[in-house]
Amino acid sequence: MELGLPGSVYVYQGEELGLPEVANIPWNHLEDPIAFHTDHAGAQKGRDGCRVPLPWRADDEPRPADWDPLFGTGASFGFSDAPADGSAPADPHLPQPLWYKQYAADKQMADDTSMFNLYRQAMQFRQEHLTPSDDTDDITWLPGTDFNAHNAEVVAYTRPCTGEGDGTFACIVNFGPDPIDLPAGTVVLSSEPLDEPHKLSADTAVWMLLPESAVIARAVAK
Repeated sequence: MELGLPGSVYVYQGEELGLPEVANIPWNHLEDPIAFHTDHAGAQKGRDGCRVPLPWRADDEPRPADWDPLFGTGASFGFSDAPADGSAPADPHLPQPLWYKQYAADKQMADDTSMFNLYRQAMQFRQEHLTPSDDTDDITWLPGTDFNAHNAEVVAYTRPCTGEGDGTFACIVNFGPDPIDLPAGTVVLSSEPLDEPHKLSADTAVWMLLPESAVIARAVAK
């Protein structure tokens, strides 16, 4: 939904890997001053859970740490390589959980269905077909009648698109629990595989090209 909008795109580190926040870093391994400069009753761990070094290589896997077997030591998923003298590499400034392995960048690069490749495809389409329109203002919300009873659970908009022939770009997101019918058009990107053609599952977004005639008809009806 965000990448389809006009304007600049900001991707926070790890977002393109689908990397969750590491919420359970032990207190004695935190660095954020917020964790130490608040009274005990209102103590907060701060932002370190979003700052853990990214996992680059799955094969550079740490061993379980003595202080917590859920975290690693002795390697860093490619964040810091071993010194040339053969000594052990230093642990990163914030500890990486062992489950980071399944989110490693090299593993996702080799998987066409990964979050990383979804971001890559979205950014490429955006660069080739949305940004060249030079339109940073025009968004048209698709009318709720398109989704009938599911209107309150759907966010859907169109915006100008270039280089794709007779079609208008549309982003449709289903925040509801049930599948919804998609309008007539061509799906160019989906955040999850579609179980059925022209059916959008829960918690899924699609980018589509809608026939220009259909977009004009909607505008006239509105």
